[in-house]
Amino acid sequence: MARYLRVMIAELDKGSASAIQSMLEKLGCYELVGNFEDAPKLVHACSTLRPDILLIDIEFPGYEGQTSAKRVCEELDIPVIMLSAHGHPNLVDHAVNEGASQFVITPCTPTILHAALQTTLAQHEKFKLLREKVTSLENTLRERKVIERAKGILMTRRGMAEPEAFRHLQRQSQDRRISMAKLAEMIMEAEQLLEGPLVPSGPRDMNPRMHRDD
Repeated sequence: MARYLRVMIAELDKGSASAIQSMLEKLGCYELVGNFEDAPKLVHACSTLRPDILLIDIEFPGYEGQTSAKRVCEELDIPVIMLSAHGHPNLVDHAVNEGASQFVITPCTPTILHAALQTTLAQHEKFKLLREKVTSLENTLRERKVIERAKGILMTRRGMAEPEAFRHLQRQSQDRRISMAKLAEMIMEAEQLLEGPLVPSGPRDMNPRMHRDD
């Protein structure tokens, strides 16, 4: 069963926009959340209303030095389908460079529009899961590196063997109710303070010669 989607349109041709809206209504599993012709209003509306997908005219004006499609894709992480009455290869390349997930030539049929919307959403969700997995792996790797460095500090300063240093970190993280990575960061910060230059606790003594009467 097709997923119910919230769709926003940014189409300069009012006839084309009306035709797309009519197709969305007939398909029955879409909600039109806005139809815009102004770039700043479009970007703000996407940020506020958070549509599932944006259908945008390839000639839609840009905003603040960047195309509207690119801003919506990169800043808001909303998938974009670009619309054009022409299928020239240069236009397709442009759509890809701007981050569009699909390129649809208008006028199109409800079947083509429906397929483009559903495949775009599926691709977007797939890539989102992949990005989350990559981020999770990167965080895990970073935490392991921090823990290894903290173990090294304990082994050097307390003369612990590696297993003992690891168990010490485990116990301390449990007692303090913080993650081992957070505890390791605290140990590294303390080590940096100990290795840094000493800061005088008060004003330095004045040179007695400076007060000698000539």
